[in-house]
Amino acid sequence: MSDNETTNETANETANETANDMTTEDTTPEIPAKDQDSSVIGKLTPEEHEAMMRVRAESQQLFAKIGEYELLKMRIISRIEDLETQGQELIAGVTKRLGLPEGTTWFGMQDGTIRLNNAASNTTAGGGTSS
Repeated sequence: MSDNETTNETANETANETANDMTTEDTTPEIPAKDQDSSVIGKLTPEEHEAMMRVRAESQQLFAKIGEYELLKMRIISRIEDLETQGQELIAGVTKRLGLPEGTTWFGMQDGTIRLNNAASNTTAGGGTSS
């Protein structure tokens, strides 16, 4: 083999190695060095990392919104309880004003007329039972 052939053969081998290096991409996960945390097994791609951050952020926003709604729900329930108390006090006051015994059921009509339960035929408004 001549020097020329040896040089050509070496040049071809180097070109092939360079071509192989350029066409193959190392997809093997990074293995941590001994001085790093041994629980590390790889790394997220930038796209995966961005998607994970986006999902986490939206989840946190939704949990915060649920918290806001729970607080609003508690306020609404409290207001309903207040109205219930006011209604019971109103019924008790009307029952007392009319001199009716406690436990008497009556209805308030839309025109303001009050009827006893056994006398009511077409009630359209709320009524009450005093207790």
